[in-house]
Amino acid sequence: MMTPLEKIYKGPILSPSSRQEFFNILSLPKGSPLQKAVPEGIPVADKLGKLEAGRCNSGLVFLKKHPYIICVMTTYLKSEADGKATIQKIGQAAFSYFDRLERSSQHSRLVAEK
Repeated sequence: MMTPLEKIYKGPILSPSSRQEFFNILSLPKGSPLQKAVPEGIPVADKLGKLEAGRCNSGLVFLKKHPYIICVMTTYLKSEADGKATIQKIGQAAFSYFDRLERSSQHSRLVAEK
């Protein structure tokens, strides 16, 4: 999922208007683990997936200077809730890193508070 998302985001696969519509649709609120992993107001264009005992969530988080693509897949789950919680925890860790990067200078100095 990461490669197709990257190609759509960066490449000439879709026209600019189709690309915007694609990400608008994927950004609709759905209460997904990746959407819950970031603060309100930060768009996340994501797609959920599931099979028996497995959950996944792939998406693009639209930070201004450092948008990033994340794909989390789980398997051998005891419950669906375990998969959602794991995806959200990993999403929060990724957001924490990219949020610090977003607010830092090229010399690793934090230059902006939240």
